[in-house]
This record gives sequence, C-alpha cells and structure tokens, in this order.
Amino acid sequence: MTIALAALTMITSASSAELVDLQCEYQAGPLVVESSAPRLSWIAKATEKNWRQSAYEILVASSPDVLAKDQGDLWSSGRVTSDASIQIPYTGKKLTSRQAAFWKVRVWDSRGVASGWSKPSKWEVGLLSDSDWSPSVWIGGPGATSPEPAPHLRREFEVHGSLARARIYASGVGYADIHLNGKKVGNGERDPGYTNFDKRLLL
Repeated sequence: MTIALAALTMITSASSAELVDLQCEYQAGPLVVESSAPRLSWIAKATEKNWRQSAYEILVASSPDVLAKDQGDLWSSGRVTSDASIQIPYTGKKLTSRQAAFWKVRVWDSRGVASGWSKPSKWEVGLLSDSDWSPSVWIGGPGATSPEPAPHLRREFEVHGSLARARIYASGVGYADIHLNGKKVGNGERDPGYTNFDKRLLL
C-alpha cells in the first residue's frame, strides 16, 4: 500500500502539459510590437487524455536574470482561474518605447496540478509616439517623385564610442531591403507587409 501511494504521489505531483509556441501579438519572440500592452498566447501540449487547463500564471520581467528567479518585476499575474490561453492582455507596469520584456507562463490542469514553467520568450516595444522619431532624419530622394521604380537610398553616419546594441526602425511607401556596411540586415524579404496608405505605414 505504501508503494502504491508513493507511486500515485509521483504521478500527480506535476501536470503532463508542456507549454510551447509562446506568442506576443501573434508573433513568436517578436523584435518589435506596436503596443505598450500587448496580448500573449501559448499552446499546452499534454499527453494525458482529457487534459484541460483550469488556471494560468504569467511572469514578465525586465531581464532574463530576474525571470530566471521566478520573479516578475514588470508583471506577475498570480494564479488566474481560466482556461484561456489566447490573447491574454498584458496588464503590468507601463512599458515605454524600446523597452524589452521577458516572459514565461505555467498552467494548472483540472485537478489543480501545476505544470512546469515554459521556456522564456521575449518582446520589445517599438516607437510608440512621434517624439520617439526625433531627431531622426529620414533617408529620401532629392525630389517628391522619382521616375525610377526601385531607387537606392543611402545615408552615411558615424558611431562614436563603444556600441552595445542597436536597432534600425524603417518604414516607407513600398517594400525595402536594408543593408548596413554592405551586408543585408535581417532575414526578412519584401518588408513591410501590406500597408493601407490612407491610414499609416507599417514599421
């Protein structure tokens, strides 16, 4: 009887769910999102028959080190009784332009047994206001229009001092490939996506 009870304890001590495909605004680990309060999603993969999520907890931290301590200095949702796992709104501390956020999630099953924490994911807040672009200088052609179908626009600049991190924010009427010192930036093709020019340009 003792052995049977011990085995039962081991079986029920952790949920069989594995949390994968963490997304922020429908993207996995996005470089930039255009919101200070983005929505978070995940998928629970469980081998147990009739498995069902009954609650979740989300931690959002300002650095990977803080998150690794199971702390959410930006947001700790606490245990939320819900089976929702799609588009959960971030309701933590106000995020500012260029701020990075690191997050992970765990869930409870219908028996109240918790899963392990997911692997961490990350998002970064884009430029949220017009003032964030100042004193940026747009790279453009000499005139309002150009007869060439695909002009090459170039601007030279110098970086003084040591550089720890840099981000290029680019937008325009049409597609663009960005190169820095002769090398293509990123692995995207024909970015940005479709833009309604009557409304706004995608970043």
